[in-house]
Amino acid sequence: MPMRHALLKLPLMAMPLSVALSSAKPRQRGFSLVEVLVSVIVVAFGLLGLAALNIKTLQSSHIAYQRSVASELAGNLAERMRANSGDRIYGTSGDNYLINDVVACYLPASGSGGMSGLTCPAGDLSTLAAADLADMRAYAAERLPQARIELALMVGGSIASGPVAASSCSYALPNASAVAQSCLININVRWRERPDSASETSFQYTMR
Repeated sequence: MPMRHALLKLPLMAMPLSVALSSAKPRQRGFSLVEVLVSVIVVAFGLLGLAALNIKTLQSSHIAYQRSVASELAGNLAERMRANSGDRIYGTSGDNYLINDVVACYLPASGSGGMSGLTCPAGDLSTLAAADLADMRAYAAERLPQARIELALMVGGSIASGPVAASSCSYALPNASAVAQSCLININVRWRERPDSASETSFQYTMR
């Protein structure tokens, strides 16, 4: 049987392509859950760092604002004192320089940095001085946490430990010689940068 013999010798045909592809292991695509979680954690740490930096920037900006307010307060009060005392805290009598009595309207009469032996003149000057102090303290209370404004007399470059006699602040300039001014006025603005802070921050302004 020649025909049957010929069929037996035919080469085997290759497996169909569709069958070969379906039997192969499917290829993975996209990201695994672990990769996604790692990415989320990395992004979260980055956002936390940016948030902390932003908070620090805001805190620094607020502290700078507080110091600016304190500087403005001290300078404003000093200018009001100068205006009420004729632009000087010392009056002249010949070669003698006597501390202006308007200063007594602003300084405490007793205690550290106070002045004794000088009386605040009654009338408009006394009213103006009281209004100045009230205005500045109200302004400070609105803008600075737990704000305080203190005025004190300085002798020899430091705040006096007790009340100073007004006469000891007087001095003379004979023949226009240069003599250091014996008494200065210190304006000290104190506040807490944060309401829960245990320490105070201060800004000091020295008035001649």
